[in-house]
Amino acid sequence: MKTVVNVAELAEPDWNFIQDIYPDNHGINWQYFTATPKNRLERLIKRPKLSRYRACWQAARALQQEQDIIISHMPRLTHWQSVLLHVAGKRNRHLAFSFNFTQLPGATLQRAMHKSLARIEQFVVYSTFERQRYAEYFDLPIEKFHHLFWAMDPPDTDVNFPLPDAEYYCAAGGEGRDYATLLETFRRLPQLKLVIVTRPHAMQDLTPPDNVSVLFNLDNRAFWRIVPLLDDQTACGHITLVGAMQLGVPIISSFSHGTKDYLLADHNSLVIPNRDHLALTQAIERLQETPRLARQLTDNATQFAQTHCNPIRWAQHIQHFVTRTPSS
Repeated sequence: MKTVVNVAELAEPDWNFIQDIYPDNHGINWQYFTATPKNRLERLIKRPKLSRYRACWQAARALQQEQDIIISHMPRLTHWQSVLLHVAGKRNRHLAFSFNFTQLPGATLQRAMHKSLARIEQFVVYSTFERQRYAEYFDLPIEKFHHLFWAMDPPDTDVNFPLPDAEYYCAAGGEGRDYATLLETFRRLPQLKLVIVTRPHAMQDLTPPDNVSVLFNLDNRAFWRIVPLLDDQTACGHITLVGAMQLGVPIISSFSHGTKDYLLADHNSLVIPNRDHLALTQAIERLQETPRLARQLTDNATQFAQTHCNPIRWAQHIQHFVTRTPSS
């Protein structure tokens, strides 16, 4: 029986990736490890991240046969997984899933990762832009990088979480967000409400106007009850965008190479230049004045998510990787 080992940077205890929808589980033994801290020592010592080394070593030990496969999730864990596999003398096929950076590593780690990533057979990224970006940065063949759309089931929401008492716009996310431009826009639109759901560091040194509410560190069900709307220019935000599409929320986003595969201007979203509060103001006013446009955008976005962002596409990709020979 072939073992497929998954090792993730962070995961819930019951996480089993795509196992439940995998097309043919016959003959597959799934195993899971996570770098989520499991004891007091791992919670106390964050640098170096002991839990990451522990999870990678457990995953390496779980590979008992040459035919066994390892799937690592997130880039820094992927780097260390490759290093520990090399130390252990294991040459199992390695798929790096969710290979995504908010910020690319500095020169020292870049050089180390070039060596470790060269041993990996395939990478999965969530935008076509990232294929070229990471291939060039780590000096690896672009053919190793495969684009899949971010996939997820429609988000569950907490119906008891209180909402604002009037119609509102929402921006969500903690990485790479340009909240300064957003706040400037809503200072110019005092008649409209905005709710921001983020992490404290993203709002550092920013002062919201009276028509803007800021919520920090909500759990997932409360987060999706609020619902996201705006995005930034980095290769982040795919979860936010796809969730918004599935929940039928019109999207306004600044242009991003990392999200241009998802956002089709004037078809399933309104796309504006980066750091341009006047363009953002005009886009918001356009939605306010044209309810029919908002409905068209959400209908098209929902159809896009149903077509491209179904988790079964991930399962099919994993099946193809697991069942093919390296040369095929």
